Formats: sequence, structure tokens, C-alpha cells
Amino acid sequence: DNGIMTVRSQRWPLMIDPQTQANRWIRNMYPENLRVIKLSETTTYPKVLDSALKLGHIVLIEDVLEEIDPALDNILQKAIFMNDGLPCINFGDKDINYDDNFKLFITSKLPNPHYLPEVCIKLTIINFTVTFEGLEEQMLADVVILEDPEAEEKRDRLVLALADLEMDKRNVEIKILKTLAESNEETILDGNELIDILESSKIKAVKIKEQLEDSIKTEAEVTEKRNQYKEVSVRGAVLYFVITDLAIIDSMYQYSLDYVKKLYNEAIKDSKPSDDIDERLAILIESITRSIYKNICRGLFESHKMIYSFLICTSIQRNKKAIDHASWNFLLKGADLYDKSAQPANPMPDLVKDVSWDLAYAFEQANKEQMDGFCDSIAKHQAAWRNYANSDDPLITKIPLGFHEKLDAFKRLIILKIFRPETLMNAFLLYVRETLGVYYSENPPCSMEEIYDDSDKITPSIFVLSQGADPTIQLVKFAEAKNFKEKFKYISLGQGQEYHASRLIETGKKNGDWILLQN
Repeated sequence: DNGIMTVRSQRWPLMIDPQTQANRWIRNMYPENLRVIKLSETTTYPKVLDSALKLGHIVLIEDVLEEIDPALDNILQKAIFMNDGLPCINFGDKDINYDDNFKLFITSKLPNPHYLPEVCIKLTIINFTVTFEGLEEQMLADVVILEDPEAEEKRDRLVLALADLEMDKRNVEIKILKTLAESNEETILDGNELIDILESSKIKAVKIKEQLEDSIKTEAEVTEKRNQYKEVSVRGAVLYFVITDLAIIDSMYQYSLDYVKKLYNEAIKDSKPSDDIDERLAILIESITRSIYKNICRGLFESHKMIYSFLICTSIQRNKKAIDHASWNFLLKGADLYDKSAQPANPMPDLVKDVSWDLAYAFEQANKEQMDGFCDSIAKHQAAWRNYANSDDPLITKIPLGFHEKLDAFKRLIILKIFRPETLMNAFLLYVRETLGVYYSENPPCSMEEIYDDSDKITPSIFVLSQGADPTIQLVKFAEAKNFKEKFKYISLGQGQEYHASRLIETGKKNGDWILLQN
């Protein structure tokens, strides 16, 4: 749908494209005649646009922000007029000839932009943000290409064959209708031409139908084979959306879809092989989860790493439906709006805050089967609940009166939130350890060797340093260990150092040097 709207809309498209999928699609669709510009390039983009308007080139404006240069208004509004019989448009304070082959596409990397109404009425705004289902399908294709390339190639051929067969079927129907429409009503049955056309069309339609049925049957077999790896692609999609949520914690945590897919594919390639499909799937899922967890952890502040592991754990469990939506909201937000008319009074206000008592009541009402009588038990057995709340280690202390056995590990966290909310962070860590394993509850070690292995000539490594930290000595020693000491160059950035840094990078690109930009 997005693709059709992009190429068929009467207004030029503005694509919300944080994962650059639309950008890549446009570049692939018009590889020959595409001009790519940015509005930040204020000295060059008007010349490119001027030329494109005259010669009918296709223009992609990428990385636009929430405000668009007013100089583009006439182009955005398609304010074309005739001058001496020729189409013209005003751009750059002058009238220039306009070629009807000109096309304009605009993309923005902003994940949730707020465009003013005057922008919205000039352009067709299309959201290309990746969805969970769409990403799952992309990652399924990636894993099948690596694990069973023949199945993926066969599927691609089938998709094209099915499209061709459907087109042939449609052409036969159009030919019959056209022949009937052009025939004379009085002499329609006098000649053999129409009968011959109908007969040949019938034979062709039968063949097409048979081919379609065979193709659909084959496609079902291939799809079944591909779907064996669906668990792997689901895990990859879950992890990606956890990573995108990290930007809510700190805006520094911006990870591209390409980077995550690179980690995903490398984890598949590096995983231990197995001929047993069930064992292989388990290996792939664990390898992907470990690799992405380790690599993303490397770029997080220490205080955020535990939150990241908890989000991975709970997102996996929520996807499996092991954590229901209501329980997730209780843990995050507490009690929502609800009817308090039947809520009993808080029997232990010195121990349980009113907001926690509201949560206890709302939690009981939402989980009647497991929690029936929960609030009454607190009122009637205050000593038991006080002992639980005041225990030295409530993380391992059993919830009294049989409620421990009725609740799963996640719902026990909600009980902790009611009685001992200050212990929740430690409880999250324990929950991750019990659910995913010890590896995900610890800070994975990081070495220069691993950073080196994960970097390449187009992916720089950025060291975010705390006060007093300096990795220069470590980098020098590592360069020496790799026999690169003579090719290791560094420069401290400051006022007037941009030129020298640029020259150092250009020289490094030619000579294969390692460049360190400090500060």
C-alpha cells in the first residue's frame, strides 16, 4: 500500500523513514536517473533541483526535519503554468521550463515528526516505519537465505511465476470481453472467429488454472519449510524493538535497523551447526540473543544495562503470551482507573501505602481465579503479611497463605511492588536470571579484540568516556600487538583542528592507517 501511494499519489510523497527502508527502495527503483540531495546542503541543492526540473530527472530529498525550506513551495504545490505553450514553474525567483518526467521523493529519519498543517496539505505523508510483522518477514527471509538458500530462491521464483500466471489469466479475460464488445450483435454467431477465440481462450484458461494450482501447492510446501525458522525471526524482531525503546531512556541510544540485522546475520553464520532442526533452532535463537545483548550492552551506561536485560526478558515472555497485558501495566504503572466503591479500607496503612493498596485491590479484581480473597487475607492475617514484608530477603521469602504457588514469577513481582517496592530492581535481576539465564543478568566482558572484530572500514568505534577515563594507552598497546603501531595516528580535536583531522582521515584511507580522534 505504501509503495502504491508513493508512486501514484497526486501530491509528492513525504516518507517517514527512520529505518531508511523507503530511501533504499527509491534508490533501487531509480538507479540510473536519481539525484540525491539534502536541504542542509544550501549551496548545492538549488542547482541540482533547477537542473532536474528542466531535464526531467528524479530527485530524492533525504533527511528532512520538521520544517521544509519555503523556497520549495512552488515545487511541492506543483504550481505549474503555461508560458508560450510550454509548462513552466517558478523556482529560485525565476521562471524555468518544467519537464513532465520530473519526480520528487522526500524522506525523513525522524521517528515521530510533527509537521505543521501547511506541510500536510502540500504533501502525501506516508509512514514507512517498520512494523513487527514486516520486520519478522524480513528477518525470516534473512535466516532462510543463510540456512536454506534453495528454499528462499524457489519462493522468489514462485512469487514471480504466480504474478505472471495471474496476469496471463487477466489478459485472457480482457481479450474475451474485448472481442464480445467489438462484435456486431446481429452477426455475432455468424462467423467462426469469435467461437475460435473463445475456444482457444478456454483451453488457455484451463492450462493457466492447472499451472496456478500446481504453483500454489508448491508455494505452500515452501512456506511450510520457511516457517520452521519463524521462531528465529520472531526473536530477532523482538530484540530490535527492545533496542528502539532504549532511546526513550537516553536519546544517545540510537541503533539503525541495518546494524541490528548485521548482528543478527553474523550470529546465524557464527553459530554451531546441527543437523537436527529443533536443536538448530534452539542454537540460532540463543546465538542471536547473546550476540545482540552483548553488542548493545557495550554501548550502554552501567545503570541502564539491567533495565535492558529486563526489557529483553519481559519482551520475549510477552511475545510468548507468558506475561499478559494487564499484569505488565500493573508492574509499570500500578492501578489504573477502576471502580473503588467496593474496595475495603487499607488495614495496614503504616506498612502498605494507599497507592499500593489500590494496586492490591485492582490486581485481585483482574486475577480473580488466582487472587480471590487477597485483600481479605491481608486484613485477617496481618501478622503473616507483616512477617513477609519485613523479611530480610523478600526476594526468596515465600508469599504467605498459598499465594506463592498460585502466581508465576512475573506476578510475584507485583506482590513485591505492593509490599517492598524498593527491592524491585534486585527482583528484576533475579527474574532475568531465572527466566533467561545467568549470562543475561551480568555485564558481559568487553575487550579491544572484540571491538576490533566487530568494526570495519565503514563502521567507526566511538568511546563514550567518563571523567578521567582515557583509552589511548590501551589502543596504542593493541595497535602494537596487531603490528599497527607505526600506522596508528591520533589527534586531539579543538578549535582549528578540523582541517588537520580531515587530512589525517583522508591520508589514513589511502594508507590503511588507524585514526583516533580525541575529545
